[in-house]
Amino acid sequence: MLKQWEPSIAFLIDLLSIVTLKSIKLGCNNPEKKEAYEKEAREIMNLLDKKFKRKKMGKLIRDVQIVILINEFIWANETKARLGGDEQNHLLPLTHSLNGMRQTAGNDIIRLLGGRKDLNLDRTNKELFRKYGLDFGGLFE
Repeated sequence: MLKQWEPSIAFLIDLLSIVTLKSIKLGCNNPEKKEAYEKEAREIMNLLDKKFKRKKMGKLIRDVQIVILINEFIWANETKARLGGDEQNHLLPLTHSLNGMRQTAGNDIIRLLGGRKDLNLDRTNKELFRKYGLDFGGLFE
């Protein structure tokens, strides 16, 4: 008898990164897709918790992935901003807002593992994110 296929931890982590990216980008301005991706992410995080036999391990992995994604968004944005010119002035507020969201993810990691939270989170601008096709809603629930 064949052993039933079971996803590996590596497979689940990879899948979670894809679903998280879809939630942020494809879920932007599409509440139906957003909810579907977030539901799938919760299911994957629960499977990771079971695999690791530790609660909130899936959440921790996702928070780290979110930090990595936001750092990539910031890096790409800063590269454009360094080109200079008046047409690049709009990029600085986006970077500040992304930094605030990165810190939100960092605070979630701190909540899970302990440490000092950063309370300077007033920089995030959901409307600005949506303008650039990003939606971080639901990622920290």
